[in-house]
Amino acid sequence: MAIRLEFKADSKQAENSLYRMQRSVNKIDTNVQKTTKSLRGLATTAKLAASAFAAIYSVKALTRTADNFINIENRIALVTGRTKELRVAFVSLQAISRETRTSLTGTADLFSKIARSVEGAYNQEQLITTVKAIQQAIVISGSTAESADAAIVQLGQGLAAGALRGQELNSVMEQTQRVAKAIADSLGIGLGQLREIAQQGKLNSDVVMQAFLDQAEAINAEFAQLDATFGQSFLRLGEELGFIFSEF
Repeated sequence: MAIRLEFKADSKQAENSLYRMQRSVNKIDTNVQKTTKSLRGLATTAKLAASAFAAIYSVKALTRTADNFINIENRIALVTGRTKELRVAFVSLQAISRETRTSLTGTADLFSKIARSVEGAYNQEQLITTVKAIQQAIVISGSTAESADAAIVQLGQGLAAGALRGQELNSVMEQTQRVAKAIADSLGIGLGQLREIAQQGKLNSDVVMQAFLDQAEAINAEFAQLDATFGQSFLRLGEELGFIFSEF
């Protein structure tokens, strides 16, 4: 009788232990489900936030791109007027930026500044040839995109002022030596003598135009030997996306 009672007691204790264990397991399972649900909620919230951010960013990017193309068109229009030549010039400059792996903004800015400095003394084809040769010379110089843009600004400022000299010439010679060499080669002098000529105010827009018209073929031959760098390819990707967005 004692043995039977002890057995029953042990069975009851085991049953209670199993019951408590089952409750613990059920509680853990409930907590896991709650945690999983919370994580899914967080993931959904994160996705929605990311989508909203991407949408806002895309709108801003499209707006900046559209504004940029309008500014480029306006800059070219200052030279060509609102005529069919505006479209011809835009397409030509777009082709130059693609071929030379440079920004359309910088290319159009260079075109505008050179054209305004020569005041109609050269036709559009000659202006396009000069801009292309200068952009190729800048790439040959191995300049970064930032250095190239800075050199273009300095070159444009010098020509707009009537002659390339002083700080503007120094910037061109330091950051885009092939540009300076093209001018020196056209004049039949060395780079050292170029500074002397500049000090006399003789590096005007006409001299620069003639230099690159004379050196365009030689510069083009050098440029043809170059492969695109990663940075130039990345710049081109951004530019091409901009061209696509501009069509909308």
